[in-house]
Amino acid sequence: RLRPAGAAMGSLGRCLARSLPRRQPSLSPPGPRCYGSAPAALQERTLLVAKPDALQRRLLGDIIRRFERRGFKLVAMKLLQAERRLVEQHYEQLRLKPFYPALVAYMTSGPVVAMV
Repeated sequence: RLRPAGAAMGSLGRCLARSLPRRQPSLSPPGPRCYGSAPAALQERTLLVAKPDALQRRLLGDIIRRFERRGFKLVAMKLLQAERRLVEQHYEQLRLKPFYPALVAYMTSGPVVAMV
């Protein structure tokens, strides 16, 4: 028997109770899941990008394993070919550095895997 989410359940219990379907499932994607004890709005998210050479050298499994061993939980992963505009926006703070053009060329040279 399920109890209603309340103060006695703790924040994780309330998070899980919110994620349980109460009626017919909708076609929209599910909301973010809570993994820690802090409310979802206060939880930090880390962007992890496996760069083109990591994929070419088949290191993605090792990279994921290292982060999971340190307690990170992957909630989303996407393989993509990064567009130049996106890479330039992401590395905006490095625009004046001498290595910036090579960095942009490298990050757009092949597929990357973005993870949260």
